Amino acid sequence: MRVGFSTGSCAAAAAKAAATMLFSQAKIAVVRIETLAGIPFEAEILDPFFSENEAGCAVIKDGGDDPDITSGAKVCVLVRVIPVEKTKWMSEEADSVSPEMESTSNKVFFRAGEGVGIVTKPGLDQPVGEAAINSGPRKQIEKEVREVLSEYGILGDVEITISVPEGEKIAQKTFNPKLGIEGGISILGTTGVVKPMSTEALLETIRISMTQRREMGDEKVVVVPGNYGLEALKTSCGIEPENCVVCSNYIGFAIDTAVELGFQKMLLAGHIGKLAKLGLGIMNTHSREADGRLEALSTAAMEAGASAADGSDPQCVSEYSHLECDRFFACALHILQANTAEEAVDLLEKRGIQVPVMKQLMRRIHFYLNKRAEEKMEIECIVFSARWGEIGRTK
Repeated sequence: MRVGFSTGSCAAAAAKAAATMLFSQAKIAVVRIETLAGIPFEAEILDPFFSENEAGCAVIKDGGDDPDITSGAKVCVLVRVIPVEKTKWMSEEADSVSPEMESTSNKVFFRAGEGVGIVTKPGLDQPVGEAAINSGPRKQIEKEVREVLSEYGILGDVEITISVPEGEKIAQKTFNPKLGIEGGISILGTTGVVKPMSTEALLETIRISMTQRREMGDEKVVVVPGNYGLEALKTSCGIEPENCVVCSNYIGFAIDTAVELGFQKMLLAGHIGKLAKLGLGIMNTHSREADGRLEALSTAAMEAGASAADGSDPQCVSEYSHLECDRFFACALHILQANTAEEAVDLLEKRGIQVPVMKQLMRRIHFYLNKRAEEKMEIECIVFSARWGEIGRTK
């Protein structure tokens, strides 16, 4: 599959081209840079212009074969020479220049233009109030621009403004508003390249979201796989979506991260179709990694029937006679023939055994969640059904 290039690499290429045009006073059509991963990137330069004190251009983001929402976006960069009299007060803005540049003769200042977000919450790569241009891209951009400054013997400082004209619209389809990045997208890229179907960005988003909650003083964290969990928790428990961390399929990673960050408690909530897999110890719930929804429910049905038969579960003994326990086992076979977890839950309800079976499933889920957390954090779980609402919760 074809590798793409990050918004950070696009900005670095555009910055190098703009700086070259500014100091050479000539337009260029193509620029070549080396990404942080060491992979060369040759970019076509669009909309080039220059004057005596500034120059600008654009590069189109190519995400390769990765379904990146920013692929096709125009990343624009304006490079401007800073007048000597302004250098002093700009240097006093600690967040505007990277620490690596403090001891050099040239300083590179960053500004967020149209469509590039501003950080409004702690725990992100950049401090509150700063442009959402991550440290990787900043390093890459500074390297390329400083090479041009050295080539032309420029001793002054420069200001770089990055814009993405459609950035604010694109950002509404990302995690940025929830993370506390307002006004546009982030300029990202730890390596400068985009690997198709890479999970790194999603895992980093989970970590950032949890880090933010922890830095805000939270000792407990609410985690959901996706939008269904967000809506169900708000309706059932009054928990607002902005107070939750979305982990997608990476439940095991979310638990590991919560433990690592020192959370004392974690609540996991979501749909039976995803969380049932936890009853078998499956911690990456993506269908291509593993399934087991029906198997987990079937196993729970058999265990509930066995508990009723041998008297180990007082609830089952009081509600179901030994002669009725066969229906648990008969239902277990029918569950395996169901098409969906929702259909399996309907079977349980029709047979009047949803409560004891879900109780057993929640015991299994609780066991595996605590096993993953290594007893270093209290962890509980609520499971919902689209038809029946809340159908199970741990102790």
